[in-house]
Amino acid sequence: MTIHEDGLTRRTFLAGAGALVASTVAQPAWAPGSGSSLGHWFDDGFGLPAYRYTGPLRFPDSPRYEGAPMLPDDPVFLLGNYRLTLFTHASGLYQLVSGERAWGRLNQGDKPWSGASQATVEIGDKVYKLIGLDEPVAMAAEKCFGVGFGRYRYALGTDVTVERLLSVLPSTKTGDGASAFLVQVRLRNNSAAPRTIRYAESVYARYRQLFADWSPDRTEVAYLANEPMQMSQNMLQVGFTVKPKRLMDFPPAGQMSRLEQFPPSLFVKLITDHVLPYATQEGPGFSSIGARFDTTLLSGEQREFAFVVGYTRDATAPAIDALAARLQPVPSMADAPGSAFGAEWQKVLPAFANEKDPELRREMRWNAAVLEQMATWREYYNETVIPQGTVYDYVWGMMASSRDLAQQALPLCHTNPALARSTLRFLLKRMVPDGEIKLNDSGFGWSPSGAQQTSDQQLYFFLLLAEYLRATGDAKVLSDTIEYYPRDCSGKDTGLAHVRQAFLYLRDRVGVGAHGIVRRWNSDWNDMFFWWPQAGAYNNLFESGESHMNSAMAIVILGDLAQAIDAATFQGLTS
Repeated sequence: MTIHEDGLTRRTFLAGAGALVASTVAQPAWAPGSGSSLGHWFDDGFGLPAYRYTGPLRFPDSPRYEGAPMLPDDPVFLLGNYRLTLFTHASGLYQLVSGERAWGRLNQGDKPWSGASQATVEIGDKVYKLIGLDEPVAMAAEKCFGVGFGRYRYALGTDVTVERLLSVLPSTKTGDGASAFLVQVRLRNNSAAPRTIRYAESVYARYRQLFADWSPDRTEVAYLANEPMQMSQNMLQVGFTVKPKRLMDFPPAGQMSRLEQFPPSLFVKLITDHVLPYATQEGPGFSSIGARFDTTLLSGEQREFAFVVGYTRDATAPAIDALAARLQPVPSMADAPGSAFGAEWQKVLPAFANEKDPELRREMRWNAAVLEQMATWREYYNETVIPQGTVYDYVWGMMASSRDLAQQALPLCHTNPALARSTLRFLLKRMVPDGEIKLNDSGFGWSPSGAQQTSDQQLYFFLLLAEYLRATGDAKVLSDTIEYYPRDCSGKDTGLAHVRQAFLYLRDRVGVGAHGIVRRWNSDWNDMFFWWPQAGAYNNLFESGESHMNSAMAIVILGDLAQAIDAATFQGLTS
């Protein structure tokens, strides 16, 4: 997936497979091989899918649509777990994003849809910048991205080699995960004489909700970074002061809110010796925090150091220590590519051992890994779901739509049933008492009003429920007591009662048209029908439009669901 500063997004499935070569410092295992002009796929040191990116950082000849390039600059590779979203760029930049309450970026850059981080190496009187679209060292760097990691290898002249590894720890249960990532750096002196080196890396502390890059309400709330606090000799933390522009912008704590009232704090925790924390004031209301390492390397000598970057709403030193401790002990960087937590990723991903085609098996494991890395815990619902991603979440800053969430959870019925079950509970909690399933929400559980009236949300929910019951035989979700939306005031009932209400909504509210076919209403897959000039004004066909697709889905899905619920009731799994 790539995200451009102009907001355009594009999913790219880059074909090609390269052979692993000998694993040495001079010729790493992820050196260029055969494949497309943008790079090649291979298996990392843990046997997990990885991609060696060899393409450009900018695409000057990309076709343009409405003035913006269709192939965005600075390709992005998504890392994450259930409590962390980390976008690693080909330029070496990263974006640290939280989706627990509102979608927000902790290290907002100077341009829209961008993060801000920097790394420099000083050798004598020379300063090398490792991050940047137009920095020669960043452009020439070897880049590898895979399951839970992004790795960069920089050659600084003929003297020094720098390797930089960003690693994310996987989640192992819904609702849990480390909202932080590990940064490891290895310096090697390739010259015949000693070299004195200073390495410095820092991240901007500047919070912004993601929707603020496009919404007319983008200036409604100001988030000002506080002065960096040195919590201990190896820990820095920056909180944010929230300044709404209008009275009553925020409701009481715990109630739904479009605007983030409680942004997390950003922190850096140093976890190896001889590393110093430092902070810099970057501009009014924001600063940067990071780590600095000074060393003298003899000829042929190499050294490593590490630190943790993350965010937390409990900004006390013990809480940050406990969070950083989840990413320790730190293993030494391997020559072969892979996450520092590759062994943990092996455990949470399906092996698909019965698939004999190695390329298809790699693609299946990559798809499973992407779903795991996208999955996000949502505090308002206390459930974990896989967001639609791309524009809806990562640009517009909304969790949309329920149809997409249900579809994306279908394979989880087989690869991660607990995550599929949490998605079902999320959709049940997004249902109002009459059976409507809210299309989306922004901020902290806040569902916007709009012209979109969906006719198929219940069908996709039923599709997921039927597949979950069939694949797992677990019908407890039907007997669980679950809140209706909004959680503050709408009561609760069993999951089975929710299913009944959803069916009545489909039957009696959506209903059928003059030909006995399920009505279409006005979104989402069919919304272009309502813009065609032949159709007249928008919503002209709202009452009369019918849908063959909805009808076909209803015939198959409702029959499957009835059988699954009958089987669950017969086995005594539901009341």
